[in-house]
Amino acid sequence: MLLTVLLMSCSIGGEGPATPGSPAAEELAAVEQLHMQAAEIEELSGDLEGLTDNARASAEGPEREAVIAQMRAVMAEISEKNAALQADVAALEGRLHEAAGDPLLDATED
Repeated sequence: MLLTVLLMSCSIGGEGPATPGSPAAEELAAVEQLHMQAAEIEELSGDLEGLTDNARASAEGPEREAVIAQMRAVMAEISEKNAALQADVAALEGRLHEAAGDPLLDATED
């Protein structure tokens, strides 16, 4: 029975893009924002990789220490952006479960 309801719910709605202003369009915009956040993290990861290469090539001393300090700053920024991304993903999942009337949602709130 649950499988039948799930299959029927997947087939409800028209084909094509979401109607502007609809809940689906709003959640699609949220997913696109998540994609942008992930792309920022990916870019920072590339920056970190470049800094790592610079640190390996640098001799010991102040230049290497400066590169290592930059690496730490980039890692902190990646960590901060990743935490925000994970929170936004969890919020999106929560909204989608709630909108779908997920019966397990009530069970996890206890």
